Amino acid sequence: MGALLTCFAVALIATLWIARLSRDSNNAAHDSDLTGPQKIHASPVPRIGGVAVVCGLIAAAVATGFEDRSKAVPMWLLLACATPCFAAGLVEDFTKAVSARRRLASTALSAIIAVAVLQSTITYTSIPGLDWIVAMPLGAAVVTAFVVTGVASAINIIDGLNGLSSMCAALVLAGVAYVAMQVGDMTVAWLALAGICALFGFFVLNYPGGRVFLGDGGAYVVGFYVAEVGILLLHRNPQVSPLCPLLLCIYPVFETVFSMYRRRVLRARSPGLPGRMTLMPRTSIQGHQRPSAEGYPAARTGTVRPSSRPTRCGRCPAPPRPARSSGGR
Repeated sequence: MGALLTCFAVALIATLWIARLSRDSNNAAHDSDLTGPQKIHASPVPRIGGVAVVCGLIAAAVATGFEDRSKAVPMWLLLACATPCFAAGLVEDFTKAVSARRRLASTALSAIIAVAVLQSTITYTSIPGLDWIVAMPLGAAVVTAFVVTGVASAINIIDGLNGLSSMCAALVLAGVAYVAMQVGDMTVAWLALAGICALFGFFVLNYPGGRVFLGDGGAYVVGFYVAEVGILLLHRNPQVSPLCPLLLCIYPVFETVFSMYRRRVLRARSPGLPGRMTLMPRTSIQGHQRPSAEGYPAARTGTVRPSSRPTRCGRCPAPPRPARSSGGR
């Protein structure tokens, strides 16, 4: 319990420190682009919240090492494996010059390293045909890398509203922790709980005010962490259904599929290009925000950014309808 509290406290302190960067609007760590398709904030905001999450996880490993050094080893190995994807995302947060393809390749590299170091490999899926592929070591490594990269990309895609990706990842980890406790795997349960505490330390300042953003580095490392903890649950406990982690991650996975369909099929655009109207932001922005006095939805940082058309939620009165003519048809 002490290690988990330390994890939360360090993540919170690191997030508070990062939020202080908002006083300097010219800082390289700021998201200063206010005109992109995914930008609904009205002022520059630090987008390196992933650093705070990683600091919290490191603090959890250090605190646990004082109690039981062997218990902290999986956390250290997992963080070491996550270094390529976190570094690629963090460089993108500072330079805005790392393509999505390179970030995904770095995430796949992290997954391959985890296969070699942690043996976190998908060896059964309960899906006919796919079980034949993962029965071979090379096929299992390829499928594992594909799954980890997909989950990390999904967490990055839903990182468009304050608190959405971090709370979604925390809920997935909560489900993994519950299942791990049911099967008696306290190592996986501890990894999941440490991830939840680190995310909550960041969540305090990310929702609802949006004083800090998770950023690409944070989104990819959180997605990698969630995927690897789920795979470790399956690898260490064959009695757990392989569909369990998939069902826990169903929202970000479905969001990714929906976004790919919308961009490729409906709009004939590359799925790798950024887009504002993914499923959840589309629902939240267009259906559940109360308009301001000017008739526009509130922006991410609490200020108002003009929009092309007003939105209305179900609690607001409907606009008056024009009177019907009493004449003949």
